[in-house]
Amino acid sequence: MSEYNTKMKIFRATFLLIILLIVASTWWPEEPNSPATVAVVGDTNISQQDITYQIAVAHVYGETIQPPTALLALIQEAQQNEVAHRVGVKVSRDEMDDFSPDAAENGESSGVILAIRIVFDGEDDAYRRIYLEPKLLQQKLRGWFSRDAKIQQIPHSFIEQAYVQVKAGESFEQVAQ
Repeated sequence: MSEYNTKMKIFRATFLLIILLIVASTWWPEEPNSPATVAVVGDTNISQQDITYQIAVAHVYGETIQPPTALLALIQEAQQNEVAHRVGVKVSRDEMDDFSPDAAENGESSGVILAIRIVFDGEDDAYRRIYLEPKLLQQKLRGWFSRDAKIQQIPHSFIEQAYVQVKAGESFEQVAQ
């Protein structure tokens, strides 16, 4: 196994452990007597209504998901929010407002957007928090990750080492191992 693969496995295992610790430390609701709160991840409260919205949005896209799957998706989005918050990546209300009317230009058909808006039935905050913000935040986090020199340093060094080895005459198969 190459040094790169070993380091990537360690990185993935560490990342997974961090995520599990975040979930485990924030799983119980802040207000245990509140029937609406199902889970808390960082500063994000996930309610039964949020799960219902997530299921309905999936249905608009032709998917059928069960409540545990919807909850998992919401937890993942809340974790994404926590990571974004910690690295300083934010989505402004103006960005969400700009994205929403032009969604058809961003790959969403106007019929889908209309159906999504019907799901949220005028609950603009829920629409932004559950539907728009995760889409925009994911794009911004990908951009941040791809431009962060520290994160990209190890993969770049392996690529540079492989290039030198291939240029020196080794085969791609040899270098990959």
